[in-house]
Amino acid sequence: MNKLSILFYLVVIVVDGCSSPAVKLTDTYKANKLFLKTVTINTNETPSIPIGQGEIATQNIRPGYYIVQLQSPITGEMKQSIVKAGVQIFNYLPENAFIVRIRNTPEMTKLGSINSIKWIGLYKSQYKVSPAFNNLALSNAGVIVTVTIQLFKSSNIQTVMDAIEGVSGNIITMSVGSTGNFIRAQIPTSQITAIAHVSDVQWIEPYVLPKFMNSIATDIMGASNNWIPFFLNPAGVWSYGFIGTGQAIAIADTGLDIGNSDNTFTYNPAVGDFEASNITAPFHPAFIGKTIHAYALGRPGDFSDPNGHGTHVACSVFGHDTQTAVYEYPYWGSAYGMNDMVFMSIMDANGGLGGLPPDLNTLFSEEYTDTLSPRIA
Repeated sequence: MNKLSILFYLVVIVVDGCSSPAVKLTDTYKANKLFLKTVTINTNETPSIPIGQGEIATQNIRPGYYIVQLQSPITGEMKQSIVKAGVQIFNYLPENAFIVRIRNTPEMTKLGSINSIKWIGLYKSQYKVSPAFNNLALSNAGVIVTVTIQLFKSSNIQTVMDAIEGVSGNIITMSVGSTGNFIRAQIPTSQITAIAHVSDVQWIEPYVLPKFMNSIATDIMGASNNWIPFFLNPAGVWSYGFIGTGQAIAIADTGLDIGNSDNTFTYNPAVGDFEASNITAPFHPAFIGKTIHAYALGRPGDFSDPNGHGTHVACSVFGHDTQTAVYEYPYWGSAYGMNDMVFMSIMDANGGLGGLPPDLNTLFSEEYTDTLSPRIA
């Protein structure tokens, strides 16, 4: 068989397949499972809260958070029907489900009149505890663990804080975010389950201390003398003009090598902790002529870089030392034509990254609304 015959045969197959009648996904797809991080629930086998209107009226509905699964892939109309029932929608769960807040029997009764709803079940405490705790002896009262506790957006933070303190826990920090509220605390492992029973708690996981991971990025970003990456080759992307011109970036890292910058940066609370335009010496030579707004989140009033990692990252992105040749690439970032940067210094006084807020949306929002308007982070 020659190539032309093979091509003709494939075309016939494709055309013939296209002649079949269209099939609507909602006609054939019926979700019967919920995939949570902690468990998979077969909703064909797990009893639902009765959703017939007559049955719901006889139920003693407990106010709280529930999982509502729909019959088919969710549409805007389906979501709107849930909202019209007075029910608050939170996270999506695969497949075709939401975590919702139901306050009373009348709201549940209205849900029962929605034909597209297949299954309703309580969002149970065992769904809230990360499997990462499986390696810990949760019954061992002597083990203290640092945890991140995510609360629902409508939560009563004080109620959860009281519960933590009630089990001899220690609250480290808390934040109110756009997607929910977060508490970082130290609690006995034996009390994790007790905190999960608090209705407003959405998720509990071990707190993982952020740390530096840069052994490979050093070469990729061209800060090593081992090899010259493709973007530093004159025949690479720079030759097409892709040098970052007109862009602004936001970076969160340890800090910036500022040298003796007393006369370089000026304090401006309306913008950030510090701001500077057309930077001059003695600032790091890779940033001469740039505009930087710096926020000191880890050490108030101090965004310096005793560690060096933040300076390296910032230089790798948009550093441009006009006093060195192009191939001396430790001073030339991959987007060296970029002029504006918002820098969030998150290194704390102990050398860790304690300046990171529990809810990273808070960090991103502050960067996004800065007057330099960075859209790359």
